[in-house]
Amino acid sequence: MKKRIKIIYLILIVLVSACKKEASNINQADKTGLLYQVKYDAEITDEYTYNESNQILEDKTRVMYTKYNYKDGKLISFDFYIDPGIYSSNWEIANAAMNRTEWVNPTNTEKDMTRTYFYDGDGKMIKSMAKLNVCEYNYDNKNRIIRETSYSDNAKIGYTDYIYDDNNNLIKELQYWVFVTGNPELQTTTEYEFDNKHNPYKAFNVLMMPGLYTNTNNILKKTYRIYFEVDPSIDTLQITEDSYSYNSLDFPVSKNDKVTYIYY
Repeated sequence: MKKRIKIIYLILIVLVSACKKEASNINQADKTGLLYQVKYDAEITDEYTYNESNQILEDKTRVMYTKYNYKDGKLISFDFYIDPGIYSSNWEIANAAMNRTEWVNPTNTEKDMTRTYFYDGDGKMIKSMAKLNVCEYNYDNKNRIIRETSYSDNAKIGYTDYIYDDNNNLIKELQYWVFVTGNPELQTTTEYEFDNKHNPYKAFNVLMMPGLYTNTNNILKKTYRIYFEVDPSIDTLQITEDSYSYNSLDFPVSKNDKVTYIYY
């Protein structure tokens, strides 16, 4: 069950990050801090490859595969593949997907979707699109996304506001849903606290997922609050704390004595 929860979380990360993007600022000659693999206990859960400019090219897991496509240094689209069995309500099918031996790749799995990115005349990404889902973006004067607005079948369904500290860490996000009345309603807030070390996922900032892929530092504490009505068994206040071990360059090599980071 824990493994399935983790895989579902990874799926959500991919789907949420699908709406985000920014130009990469990785030093093209320096591969310091580029993630190669992530392990949970002794099992490899993620593997990454990069192009000649050190931009993320492939994101590989057992049940998902993502290929990123660039033109003139800009992310123009990505192709997403997933084992459909992971969505099944049949436990045997879902379990088979989670425990498959051959990882998902374009030769053994049908493509689930392609997300395409659109830019204005100044080269700033203003919109992305996949199937009937469209995301639009607003920026501050430091070129950071401060609002992401989502549409489905041409109807606004919600937006997320992002607040940063002076070190470009995402310290708070507020998620709103927009109902048929057109009025937004706050659904959740998430607040973060950080260490002062290097975040290895910053190397993925071409994907511009505010937080994980843009933070300068690593998250030590996450406080999640739910404002809508939920089942009594679900806590409306959820706090997660993490601890790290670091290498001599101040990049994390482990988290909570469970997750291991391996670099190129």
